[in-house]
Amino acid sequence: MAVRGMGGPPPGQGNWINTHLVYTHGFGVVGATANTVQANGNPSFVESDIPPHGALRLSQPRVYFGEGQDSYAIVGGPPGGRKQELDYPSAAAGGQQNNTYQGGGA
Repeated sequence: MAVRGMGGPPPGQGNWINTHLVYTHGFGVVGATANTVQANGNPSFVESDIPPHGALRLSQPRVYFGEGQDSYAIVGGPPGGRKQELDYPSAAAGGQQNNTYQGGGA
């Protein structure tokens, strides 16, 4: 098992807004069996891709806390408000899938 942490905004996009309001968390997880591989030698994944899918059926694949998160982020918002934090690029309107932190950790 491994999670996809966030090391910060992409190169050249490190302004204050992106660093503290938009790129607030990592997104995704990958899991593979320890005792099997595919015919070509690649891992046999039980969870993969962005957004993740597989046998684990994760409902919250976001990573807000960890070794890669070395500065503060301003997260959360009013219930039912606009989703403001970048989860991952997508083909959806606006080119990205957003979310707003709803956890209790601080």
